This record gives sequence, structure tokens and C-alpha cells, in this order.
Amino acid sequence: AGLYTIIVSLQLVNCGNDYDDTQVWISVNDNNIPFTMSRTTISQSHAGEPGAYIMTVNFFYRFNANDIFKINWQNQQGFTSISTYGTDGTIPASPGAILTFQQIA
Repeated sequence: AGLYTIIVSLQLVNCGNDYDDTQVWISVNDNNIPFTMSRTTISQSHAGEPGAYIMTVNFFYRFNANDIFKINWQNQQGFTSISTYGTDGTIPASPGAILTFQQIA
């Protein structure tokens, strides 16, 4: 139990030919938590490359013992995914998601 900071970073990739809106929010014990939804628009594919965006959100929440926490996400058009970028070996690959969960009080 305690107050936690939750930071989630998502590598969002849109392979469609139109913009796509994506929402992220948290739920605790399968209940959506009010005022935790963040929304962004990811650009469409261009020049043969998908549109890409790194979405980072920070939540604060006071948990009780044995609470179950979930990060939820949804996109409107269905073109966007959480994706890992690979490389040719000259630079490191990127993770699809990074989560920081830390008790602060």
C-alpha cells in the first residue's frame, strides 16, 4: 500500500494511410480510474515509412495492499500498434514499452 508514481512510455507506430488517435489510461481492480486518460494523434505512413510517436505519461495513484494495476490502450482507426524498432546493428533497437513503477510515500 502507498502512493506510487507510474510512468509509461510507448513507441507507437501507425502503418495506415490516415491519422490515428490513441488513448492510454489506467485501471485498478478492473475499474477505470477517472482523469487518467491521455490521448495523442499519430501521423500516417509517409515515404514508405510508418508514422511514429513516443507517448510518455505519468500517473500518481494511492494503492491499497493487493490492488491489481493495468495500463490500457486503444486506437480509433486500428492502424496503430505498440512496436519495437530494430536496427541494422549500428544503433540499439528500441523497446515497444517502458514502465517505471515507484513508491513515493
